[in-house]
Amino acid sequence: MFREFVLDLRNIFGFSDKSTVFHNIDPRIKMTYTLLTILVAASINNIITLLILVALNLILIIIGKIPISKLVSTFRGLLVFSALILIINIALRVVLSWLSLTTVSLTEIFYSVGTAITRLILVALSLIVLIDTTTPREVVQGLASLGISYRYLYSIVLLFRFIPIIFDEILSIYDAQRSRGIELEKVGLIEKIKRLKSIIIPAFVCSLLRAKDLYEALELRGFGYSKKRTFYNQLKITSKDVFFIGFIIVIYGLCFFIQPFIT
Repeated sequence: MFREFVLDLRNIFGFSDKSTVFHNIDPRIKMTYTLLTILVAASINNIITLLILVALNLILIIIGKIPISKLVSTFRGLLVFSALILIINIALRVVLSWLSLTTVSLTEIFYSVGTAITRLILVALSLIVLIDTTTPREVVQGLASLGISYRYLYSIVLLFRFIPIIFDEILSIYDAQRSRGIELEKVGLIEKIKRLKSIIIPAFVCSLLRAKDLYEALELRGFGYSKKRTFYNQLKITSKDVFFIGFIIVIYGLCFFIQPFIT
């Protein structure tokens, strides 16, 4: 179970090297699409409208040829967050009803929880499209073209590039500890948490050593010497990019304005 959980988290940050419609869209457009999805998900309270947007984003994922295994891994990795949202929503509903001296029905609680989880799924789908079809270099180049210093953006590259490596390292440490007799699968929750230190501490030390090597490599290559950085491939917004973001704006705008009339 622990191995599968780590693999699911690792797959979330994986990039698929393909040539599809979304792989060829300008990264700035894809980041705008993701930002719009997050804003719309936070603004819409109608669960039916949110489900329509989820269906739309699933169609986009099919068009982008994103593997179903990636979706399954992502949502399995989000199960913990979904459980937390469920608990928090129920607790807030109960506390607010107690403070306002009103009663809350189970239907209202389930509706609130369903809306929150649907929002999470909608945002996750847009992030899958962005992460699976955009390299870290394209993200940095897109943000740098907007005037943001690449020295700060380089942390994004490190995030997307080294998190999968760290998860691979955790799996290697986990296998090594199992070969030494440390078992995580067949023990209780409390004992499992205690034994996790034999994996977390070596992984943390390895990450510090990797960060030290990375710092020395960047310093030797003169990272940050110049305030500006050039890129070999220049970004250019095409008519295809304009059509895509225009389509998203129109659909999201329609869903936002018609939500009061959907029951």
